[in-house]
Amino acid sequence: KQGGSINLDINVVVGCRNFCNKLWQAFKLSSMFFEVSGFKVPAHNSATVISAAEAKEEAKGLSSIDKWILSKLHNAALECKKGFEAFEFAAITTACKQFWYDEFCDYYLEMIKPVLYGADEAAKAAAAQTLYTCVDGGLRLLHPLMPFVTEELYQRLPGRDNAEGSCDSIMIASYPTPEATKRWENKELEEKMSDALSIIVSCTRKLRSIVGLNMEKTELYIKPPADQKSSSSMKIEDFAGVIGTLTYSDKVEFITDESKAPEKSLNEVKSGYTMYLPAGAFKSKMERLVLEYEKKATDATTRCSDIKTRMESQTYIAKTPQNIKDKDTESLKKLSGERDQHHASLEMFLAMMTSDERKALHEKKIQTWTQKLQKASKELEDYNAKIPAKEDKSYKKVMHKLTPKIKKAEMLKRQAGATLEKLQKMEIR
Repeated sequence: KQGGSINLDINVVVGCRNFCNKLWQAFKLSSMFFEVSGFKVPAHNSATVISAAEAKEEAKGLSSIDKWILSKLHNAALECKKGFEAFEFAAITTACKQFWYDEFCDYYLEMIKPVLYGADEAAKAAAAQTLYTCVDGGLRLLHPLMPFVTEELYQRLPGRDNAEGSCDSIMIASYPTPEATKRWENKELEEKMSDALSIIVSCTRKLRSIVGLNMEKTELYIKPPADQKSSSSMKIEDFAGVIGTLTYSDKVEFITDESKAPEKSLNEVKSGYTMYLPAGAFKSKMERLVLEYEKKATDATTRCSDIKTRMESQTYIAKTPQNIKDKDTESLKKLSGERDQHHASLEMFLAMMTSDERKALHEKKIQTWTQKLQKASKELEDYNAKIPAKEDKSYKKVMHKLTPKIKKAEMLKRQAGATLEKLQKMEIR
């Protein structure tokens, strides 16, 4: 017998609410470019099967970015059809969310902003028409799953009454089919864009986040794999503008040899691609980065040591359940990886500094820990001075209050003393 309770995760509800908000904001931004003078509603939509000649005419003036998002719209229509035929509604939801979230909002809208705000009227017109096609097709794909918000947005679609096959309601509008969108399929373009987006952009964003770069423009150097497939029609270099837009890079340069990369740079390697972020972009942050990753490495090392000590105790070995041991082993493995990564980043940042910069930073650290030692010693003296004689009636009450503070000050004094001694013995080159 079926129970009366429903397994509902409120976080899923919140995520769906956020998706609706994302959908609304994406539509609002897109609508701005449908209202400019000279905009014309596309002659055909994602539910219209057209001839090869018409498809060729439709593709005129489209950029690689436009062709890519239309190919992704075709993929979404194909996956939705498969999902409906197999009654796999989760697959339909995934296809629609992937198109709207990952491909349309996160990438396409960002990539075409320089075009839509630029001075090339022909490129702007082509981008605006592609934008309209995607919004219209995306709403139609999503309508069976989210009828109310898609209907509301469809009614607000500018020029809808003049579009081919226009309807009073999205409910009776033709649903996109893979047969109609087949004209947009472009696997080669998708593969190259996947390299540009999934590998280069994601890794570059990771590098920027490591050094705390937000909106600052930087240079970016990319070394593609030596064995990458050559294509006369399409190369990864063709997407330099896209990569520059999505990574806030004012210069994107492809290199064939590591010797052409900046002498001092932060780099990341993935799937054969190597991305270089010149040290000059975050030179002013170098000292902070060294101190930050020193702390991260120290904290990770301490936590690893604590887990190891606990796991090596006889009581733990004899009495701890196996599932807890497995969990601790996994935690130790993860922490060890983090520790090694922090140490590697620290060594890399130190290598980017000059000898004089490293020595100046070392002196500053000695000065900082000397001050910490003096502060802890002063606090300890002050606390001890407040302790009354044992015969005093308030002795127990005062000691009850001061003991934790005294222990903390003693611990800080020992830590500062040990660190200072270690720093003074270090030889910086």
